[in-house]
Amino acid sequence: MNSTGIIVLAAGASVRMGSPKQLLQVNGSTLLRHTVQEALRAACGPVLLVLGANENEMRSEVAHLDTETVVNEEWREGMGASIRAGIAALQSMHPECGAAVIMVSDQPLVHSGLVKELVSTHQTTAKSIVACRYADSFGPPVLFQSGFFPQLLSLHGDTGAKALVKQHMNEVAFINFEAGMVDLDTKKDYEQFIKRRTHDYRQL
Repeated sequence: MNSTGIIVLAAGASVRMGSPKQLLQVNGSTLLRHTVQEALRAACGPVLLVLGANENEMRSEVAHLDTETVVNEEWREGMGASIRAGIAALQSMHPECGAAVIMVSDQPLVHSGLVKELVSTHQTTAKSIVACRYADSFGPPVLFQSGFFPQLLSLHGDTGAKALVKQHMNEVAFINFEAGMVDLDTKKDYEQFIKRRTHDYRQL
């Protein structure tokens, strides 16, 4: 069975936060290290980390982890450019991968079991896309079968892949991840999260 690559997007400049949110401390780890470690624990295939802004700081944070780093030179364009960079690198470095899970680095409650569930749902349902459902919507992490790689390579701007998912709803399976609604974009988000702490969110 083909392996599934995991692409962790961490190229943004965190303008709304005012400092690199990837390096925020949450439960004894940084958001970036936590996300990468959970991706590795899923053990479903190679883990590629897409960097851009503050590249050297990010590299240092995960230097001891078994990831492959991809530099998105067009990171200022937005998430679309990072997805393009990650998918292109995955195709080049790991052509054996039949699918890719795209993760972001600002969901503090993401975990390896969720990634495994995305992969198993893809296998059992034969759906080409598996997305996470939360807060009356859906979003990352999301799995795309390799047949969608060309369309992911055509993304532009900061819209990410959500529009692509909406265009192919008949090919989508969903798994529940209510805690996915917790992301840290601003200082207020971070302060509220620390106040409640992780255990308060486990019921989501």
